[in-house]
Amino acid sequence: MNLIKMVIFNMAGTTINEDNLVYKTIHQTLMDHEYDISLAEILLEAAGKEEWQAFFDLIKSTTITDPPKAIVDRLHKEFRQRLEKSYYTSGITLFESVPDIISFLRSQSIKVVFNTGYNRMIAEYLLKKVGIIIGDQIDLLVTANDVDFSRPYPDMIDIACLKLAILPQHCIKVGDSVTDILEGHNAHVKYSIGITTGAQNADQLAKGHPHYIINNLIELKSIINPLTN
Repeated sequence: MNLIKMVIFNMAGTTINEDNLVYKTIHQTLMDHEYDISLAEILLEAAGKEEWQAFFDLIKSTTITDPPKAIVDRLHKEFRQRLEKSYYTSGITLFESVPDIISFLRSQSIKVVFNTGYNRMIAEYLLKKVGIIIGDQIDLLVTANDVDFSRPYPDMIDIACLKLAILPQHCIKVGDSVTDILEGHNAHVKYSIGITTGAQNADQLAKGHPHYIINNLIELKSIINPLTN
């Protein structure tokens, strides 16, 4: 009996290779407004978070106090405009192993879900650009603006479980940040797994206490196979 019924993948850095374009755009936006914060700090602090919350937390880290909502709103809007332009001109692809692992999961009758801290418009654009069709390669897309509370809260996973009628203990979450890992833990999934292809390295991911850390999505096969008997 297959104990795993669904795998929930983060998008950028996990299934979609966009070379940390989001975090580089956040960095440039903050630098242009004279916030002294490095790209490395952004990758550590903001990875996996909903966009607006990422700006709030990053600005707060430089000023100590909570930033005014109007300032966060303005920088977030500017970031969104920059990001949309960058996505139209940048080379964005699926990681090489994605089609193979999706095919494997399909062969095992395991549902495939993508979730993301992006808004739905950007997420759907990215899926279109890399040729992923909801209802074909993946069963469901859940975005940050589908929920009241984004990562590390479990709401996006909870929605996927509800819509596909699958219990979280039959799910795996995979993401490239501690925030992703904590989302999985908070949803009480079977395995919350970190992957080193995106924002954070193995040492950083380990701080989220993942069940596994992998370097390639194809490694999921060896994790899932013992559970399919």
